[in-house]
Amino acid sequence: MRSLGDRLDTIKHRLNTTRSGLRRLPFRPVETPCPRRLQIFDSAQYVNGRESLVLFRKWKRKSLYRVRIWLEGEDLTIVSGVRYCFPPKSKVESQHVVRRATNARCSTFVWVEGPLAMEAEVELKDGTIFTATHSLRFNREFDSSVLQFVCVE
Repeated sequence: MRSLGDRLDTIKHRLNTTRSGLRRLPFRPVETPCPRRLQIFDSAQYVNGRESLVLFRKWKRKSLYRVRIWLEGEDLTIVSGVRYCFPPKSKVESQHVVRRATNARCSTFVWVEGPLAMEAEVELKDGTIFTATHSLRFNREFDSSVLQFVCVE
């Protein structure tokens, strides 16, 4: 029988390794069909009361736009988390988002230069992982005359 100290150390170790809410196992996506009732959306609009803003910043003579990425659909309740992966050329780090009551749509924000293709590795509550591809289309919103572009530093 293990001592109380050993058991406490085991509990502390488990808490530290699973703090994100998902099991920290090697993340290997399994090719399974994407649920049809789950979609990826993106938007650069930031609605502040009556105003619709697009936030951007200058970086090495380029404009980086703040883009929100999220999931929607009827199957959202069976999602436990998602990892948004970007191509290496974009220099955007992949982001791991856990679905919680305060972030039910697994939304996150990234700074990107322009439209690009990305992948989302979605983990369901039963442990199944599937990969969905998405092309960021936030620049289509720029044609609207009600948008205000705001440079943040």
